[in-house]
Amino acid sequence: MTSNSDIVRDNLFAFNAMDYNRIMQDYADNAIVHFVMRDPVVGKDNIRELFSSFEHDIQHCDINISHIIESGDLVMVERVDNVLFQGKPTSVPVMCTVEIQGGKIVHWREYYDEETFQKQLQA
Repeated sequence: MTSNSDIVRDNLFAFNAMDYNRIMQDYADNAIVHFVMRDPVVGKDNIRELFSSFEHDIQHCDINISHIIESGDLVMVERVDNVLFQGKPTSVPVMCTVEIQGGKIVHWREYYDEETFQKQLQA
């Protein structure tokens, strides 16, 4: 049986491959993705639209997981996202909290410092 941390780890690795169809396979129809400095995105179709919008800006993605911990339906990940965004290299520390139910992601919350990201884009 696949563990909840395996689901999250595999989903993040699908981002490395920029395989958005693979990414979406892990989400429940009524899932929520919330980059906490922005409004939550609700529903699989809206989440797909959000992720598809990244295709034009992200040329390369390398997510490095530092720590992953699982407790029941909850998975927490500390990681560094190294992304070539609009031709500029960025490296941003991220924490995410993911809730899994029935083998599907139902709520994904991302915590990162938007200012750190924006400063790298302006450099």
